[in-house]
Amino acid sequence: MDNQSVKNPVAEINYWINLADNELHCFKAKERVFQLFHSLYQSGMLKWYFLEDKKGLIVYCITDDFRGGLTVNELFMYIKPKWRGNIRLFKQLVNHLEQVAKDNNISQVRIASNIGYSDSQVLKVLQHWGYETDVVVKTLE
Repeated sequence: MDNQSVKNPVAEINYWINLADNELHCFKAKERVFQLFHSLYQSGMLKWYFLEDKKGLIVYCITDDFRGGLTVNELFMYIKPKWRGNIRLFKQLVNHLEQVAKDNNISQVRIASNIGYSDSQVLKVLQHWGYETDVVVKTLE
């Protein structure tokens, strides 16, 4: 299920942001995240894909990589707690991004480019699937 099958995308975006934040407290400025997603949606850049029966979703956009190419960027990924632990669902979300890249002749997929993942199991799985997990980041307090 993708963008076109959602009746009220703005409400849908808000629902998933709230769902994730209520559980994980992952957004320091939830309203800003919503505004960013809403702006990307209005511009036509925001894309998403739902797992069957809305067990989870992945939100992404395609942007210039500033080296003459394009990249598929995961912005937000969430699987409802009841369905976690099933690697097949996580792989389905990642496969969707990779298929988008193939369909658009894009050679790079970026996962966690904005928030990063510190869960060592998630990182090991992504490495097993060929993803590089080294990023240069400095957090300023």
